[in-house]
Amino acid sequence: MYVKTTKSKRREYLYLVEDVYENGRKKTILIERLGRADLMSPEDLQALKDQGINGRRYTVAGIERHLSNIRSTSLDSTQHKPVNEGAHSGNRANDACTKDTHDNDLFDNSAIPTLHYGHLVVKQIWNGTMHLNTLLNQLMSAHMPRITYPFSAAGYFLCASKLMQPSSYLGLFARKDAFLANPLASISLDMLYRTLSYLGQFKDEIMPYSYHNISKEFGLSKPKLLFFDCTNFYFEVPFSSKEEFIMDYLKQRSLEMINAGMPQFEVTQYLQSDEYSLDLQQAVEKAEKEGRLMRMYGPSKEGRSSQPLIGMALVIDENGFPLDFDLFPGNQSEFSHLRDALTSIKQKYDISGAFFVADRGLNSSQNLQFIQANNFGFIIAQKISQQPAKQRAEMLSNEGWKTIDFS
Repeated sequence: MYVKTTKSKRREYLYLVEDVYENGRKKTILIERLGRADLMSPEDLQALKDQGINGRRYTVAGIERHLSNIRSTSLDSTQHKPVNEGAHSGNRANDACTKDTHDNDLFDNSAIPTLHYGHLVVKQIWNGTMHLNTLLNQLMSAHMPRITYPFSAAGYFLCASKLMQPSSYLGLFARKDAFLANPLASISLDMLYRTLSYLGQFKDEIMPYSYHNISKEFGLSKPKLLFFDCTNFYFEVPFSSKEEFIMDYLKQRSLEMINAGMPQFEVTQYLQSDEYSLDLQQAVEKAEKEGRLMRMYGPSKEGRSSQPLIGMALVIDENGFPLDFDLFPGNQSEFSHLRDALTSIKQKYDISGAFFVADRGLNSSQNLQFIQANNFGFIIAQKISQQPAKQRAEMLSNEGWKTIDFS
């Protein structure tokens, strides 16, 4: 007898097996499933390794000493069929499962995978309520007719994954076969990442379309409250987008001059000249205007100012539905983005008379004047004690207040 290891779905399983010969042909008999290696204690796993794994004989004394603990902790009932407790002793012929040793993946036929189906519920909302499959197919047909993979299926599955078990998209792709009616069966990892780019490219069409269909389904009126806030996200990378751009520009210009036959000393002279500094400055300014320099250093809300950041502005309505968002470089101030968000919301949803709700950090006279000039109201926190006496008296007075109906 000896311990055999197999791998299935990136996990390692251990089996106690024995080789027998029938009619001159070698076969392997399963004595007991020991379970997943990652669920065993380090002591038990080391004991098995000491006795021998993958072909080295396992002594009977070692079996009796270690199997009792291993059975109670390592048997993975979600991945394998239950095993008769008497399979390792007594009549093995009735309980053991045999398989030819020339099969590489030993005993995989006995595995019973658990398939997840929560994404199918999201699919019904995606297709039936929000009709996003129709919109995405129309967008791809009009703007990217050469794209032939199921873009809508990839899009809804990405959304569903964030509702079911948030993880990286690489991790989602690795476990795609664990889902019933696998939506990514015909989609490569590159296609999955491209889906994110396409969704971002069409977000100004997707978000109003989704809100219109949701409002129609549930009889919602136009928003009365618009909650606005900004945050930022840090990246654990050594360089900002600007630093990476400068390094790439230096490398590109050097290669261009070398490939043109320019001597090395002339290349060095140019790179140290005012002409190169001016060319670099113009290239950086152009990249900034085109929005290519996003990961930048700035004040971090999580105290990670040593890491490059990207900022995000978000607007939701009183029902928590996201109406619009925007990404901006981490070194930009948040104040100007409230005005950008108001203009975008007004154009996309034809909203007026609603009230913007924001925290004190976005409270500036320019923002408040802009809100009122566009026929919107505002609800923003403010410290009364810091106001002049006249304004403090007006705020504390019971006169001049109006009742607003948000129903």
